[in-house]
Amino acid sequence: MSQPESSGVPQRSPDPAIGASTRRAARACTTCHSRKTRCDVLQVGVPCTKCVENEFQCSIEPRKKRRRKAEIKDSDSLAMPRVAFPEHIIRHQIPHYKFFQNLTPVGKSSLRSGNGERLMSLPIVPRDESAELHGNHRRVGPEELRFLKEMHVLDLPPKPVLDECVASYFRVFHSFFPVIDRPSFLARYHRKGSDNPDDPDAPSILIIQAIIFTACAFVPMECITKLGFSTRQQARSCFYTRTRYLHVFNYESDDIVTIQALLLISQYYHSMTEQRHTWFWAHQAISLAQGAGLHRDSGHAPQRKLWARIWWACLIRDRLITLGTNRPMHINSLDCNVPILTPADLEEEDDTEIDNLTKAIFVDFTKLCHYMEGVLSLAFAPQDTLKDQITVCETTLHNWKANLSAPSRRDADGTVQMTHGSIALVYRTFLHLIYNIVLTALLQSKSTLSRDPSSRSPSMDVVSVAADSAVLAEESTRFGLVEYFPTPSVTAIMPPLTVQVLLMRYSSNAAEVAEAKIRFSTCMEALHRLSYIYWHAGFYHDLFLLAASSGGAASSISTLRHQSNHPSQPEQPPQPIQIQAMPTSIPTQTRQETSGPRSISLLSDRSIESDASRVPEPPIFAKTSIAALLDSSVSRPTQSTDLENLPDAIDLDSDGVKSLNSQEQIRMFEEWLNDNALFSTLFPTM
Repeated sequence: MSQPESSGVPQRSPDPAIGASTRRAARACTTCHSRKTRCDVLQVGVPCTKCVENEFQCSIEPRKKRRRKAEIKDSDSLAMPRVAFPEHIIRHQIPHYKFFQNLTPVGKSSLRSGNGERLMSLPIVPRDESAELHGNHRRVGPEELRFLKEMHVLDLPPKPVLDECVASYFRVFHSFFPVIDRPSFLARYHRKGSDNPDDPDAPSILIIQAIIFTACAFVPMECITKLGFSTRQQARSCFYTRTRYLHVFNYESDDIVTIQALLLISQYYHSMTEQRHTWFWAHQAISLAQGAGLHRDSGHAPQRKLWARIWWACLIRDRLITLGTNRPMHINSLDCNVPILTPADLEEEDDTEIDNLTKAIFVDFTKLCHYMEGVLSLAFAPQDTLKDQITVCETTLHNWKANLSAPSRRDADGTVQMTHGSIALVYRTFLHLIYNIVLTALLQSKSTLSRDPSSRSPSMDVVSVAADSAVLAEESTRFGLVEYFPTPSVTAIMPPLTVQVLLMRYSSNAAEVAEAKIRFSTCMEALHRLSYIYWHAGFYHDLFLLAASSGGAASSISTLRHQSNHPSQPEQPPQPIQIQAMPTSIPTQTRQETSGPRSISLLSDRSIESDASRVPEPPIFAKTSIAALLDSSVSRPTQSTDLENLPDAIDLDSDGVKSLNSQEQIRMFEEWLNDNALFSTLFPTM
């Protein structure tokens, strides 16, 4: 038997303890490893002996990091396509989830979301990946992205102007509608490069555009000018459109951010005929919130407080829209088990005393909107149970008012005043205006039990509530608060105006009619100021002027004509209304005010003073002269004109928009009044 050929490498004698087997080398070069030959690269270095003998290229690959058994087990379990979601959300996103959980390998993964919440993974991807644009987390294709850029949807204002809008939003609006986590948002906003929409750590451009839209209602006019607009309505329309485009094109992938933005733009009401307005966007937000499970108690989830605030904001918008438009409610309280908000749920870092006051008022407002459901349901209650339901609603509202927190209470004389005044005063007044609407709706349902249906004069209880609302409107106008009211304040002004119109038309008491005219003028002044911000305020302002002119209130026409074109100024200087500074400073330079005595500083406490700078632009709705409309010398036709001849009575204004002339408007309105059907729709008997 021939001896094996010597390789030149020292041979190790067999160890009798291990028999004839040879010890495997701990490391081999790539060539020896592929040839499965013994390698001595660890003893002699590179190149090894075998590679030198055979003239092979010798190299060593880096050793791969060995994984632990737990990691290998996790990787085996994730071998199938899996998608991780927060546990609370996945339980509500997937129908029949509990059933499938018992039959499939669904469980908690070792991953956690950015806020620390444990994620749950599915063994099957719960979406049609073929319909998605891979590699694009925003789910926007190149053509859509090009369109958004051409429409300037992704453009942001200059940084100083953007800082001012963000500061104003959190000072004026956030505390009473806290749908955004302020500390988290500001931390991301102040990061370097946060103005780059492609930065994944920057705030969502969708929510930023929605914040600018909201802030345009109350930032100084100087800021509106810097944004490139001459009126607040133009600015609001622009940023509303940008937010809408971002939502329609599915730019944002985070459902929570989308819900926040939809709740903000749900406060935009720009057309009586357009279907995609406040009711539509609120419904979208509610649908997404219910799909994400925000209507169910999330237990101890890290985001529990924010989710609860968002859900109750959805309910508030739902109730207020139903109250103002008479449309059905989207939310049934029996389907929800999220606990009512408490001040602890609203606490945030760097809250000021004014923040705490406003948030306490918001908690009471949330309760009022929650209890409002019973009153809004009375219109559909069976007659045999209506009386009992009215009693329950009366008791509930009485207990709500008796248990108001200190910041929400009115003074003993019924006025809404604070020693030093603040933005909290705006929302305290707004709270009681909304309460008066709910009380009016309750009294209207109660009157159907014993009142003559043919009577068109309002009851004394309703007149008393309307008078109280007129007092609140007068105080708000006198102290310069009206311009800071949110969108639903237009709804709050309309019921007292309706009552005054009915009194002026049908009351036989001269003193009562005189009081009604004064209250009517007061409420119209508030509505007129709101018309510079909200389109529908201008619409209803002009509509109520028509109602007053056709109601025979001749003695008040000159006063109304004066107020419609020249808002009255307070007889005495108003008390300053201070608004807290931003909790986190924004690096902007102090502005020099040029638009009047109203001063709003970004770096110190602001004071809100009443002057004409808040209302520098005329309402955009009024296309005809209100003075001519209310002129008592205008002859009113005694005979109705055939509606087929209506186009002959239509003029073109300077913008080329068709508008009825004054006489034709009055004629049509009188026909509506005589028909009684439309009048009852616009101004329900109270």
